[in-house]
Amino acid sequence: MEEINFALALNKPHKSLPNYKISNGKELKKLNERFFTKDNKGKITKQELDNFEFKGINLNAIEANQKKAIQSLCGENYDYIDFEPDWRFIIGLGGASIYETGITLHHIYGIPYIPATSIKGVVRSWYLLDKYHDKKAEMEGYAIQDEEFCKVFGCAKDLKINGKPFESILKGKDGRSAEFEGNIIFFDAFPLTAPKLKLDIMTPHYQPYYDDKKGEKPPADYYSPNPIPFLTIENTKFRMYFGVKKEKDKALVETTHTWLKKALLQRGIGAKTAVGYGYQKNNIPSPKLPTNPAPSTNSNPAPEKNIEPREGLEMTIEVTEVKQGGQLIETTLPSNKYMSYPIKNAPKDLKVGDKVIAKCKMNKKGKPDYFIFISKLS
Repeated sequence: MEEINFALALNKPHKSLPNYKISNGKELKKLNERFFTKDNKGKITKQELDNFEFKGINLNAIEANQKKAIQSLCGENYDYIDFEPDWRFIIGLGGASIYETGITLHHIYGIPYIPATSIKGVVRSWYLLDKYHDKKAEMEGYAIQDEEFCKVFGCAKDLKINGKPFESILKGKDGRSAEFEGNIIFFDAFPLTAPKLKLDIMTPHYQPYYDDKKGEKPPADYYSPNPIPFLTIENTKFRMYFGVKKEKDKALVETTHTWLKKALLQRGIGAKTAVGYGYQKNNIPSPKLPTNPAPSTNSNPAPEKNIEPREGLEMTIEVTEVKQGGQLIETTLPSNKYMSYPIKNAPKDLKVGDKVIAKCKMNKKGKPDYFIFISKLS
């Protein structure tokens, strides 16, 4: 196979490329037929979108160059987490594309990567929802009164939400609340191994209903399904670097390591996390952290047993059912033995009777909806 830039080959309407046959005319924008090889009779023999071979890309050199640049800025005040999706991972699904769906590809290397802004956004969102989930619309206001949050992410001088004023906890030289720039720098995450692409399909059943801005069409079952192909990544490890400038507080790096680890395990990253995409497979501790790290400053309570569930509560629960070869793992609660609740992001080797620590997620009616796996009890 010839060495070609995947981003260019995917998004630019070439007439021909070595070893590739590319759809013409009305089929040009069909993602599932963008790359394929035909035999002499015109029959498709190989889909090149699945497991595209990223040749000519020195991933080790990219990682080494990035690390060198980070050290010049941060010295030794940096760390990283290696993110590998438990199943599949989607980045840039709604980005600009010549297709109905997109994927984030580096403009030079042509490889999938995770922008630093996405990583920072995931950690920030996790922290707000984890600590201030009961504050609802006012969580941003309470966050700027949180010193650790402001030092990591930065904060506004003041906010006014629902008529209620909030002021930053950090003060300027005049002793008044001041705007603050966050100390933690997040960096783009590049793959450590050749990315493994997989074509996936989503099938909206009520497209006319979604497209109807006048509200005249119901979400009826007589509409034809509309299959939409999109690209995912699997079995690929990404290195997420973060740090502070040399003169800043190094302790914030350890705090961010803890937050990022929990965010990837509990909320995932990328699109469609609600249906299982983008969760961390196995968060390996960074070798840069001390053997006995300082205790986390996160004020999460210890797991609680046999109590009424509530949003964000870490509970000890028992696996009561395993379905579809480990794809679906469920539990029941003592208060409702007739209702099963899924445990998301759970490893496939769990068995009925295993006890795990998981975080409870509630629905809009204030009832348990599902649990997010945290760890297995030995």
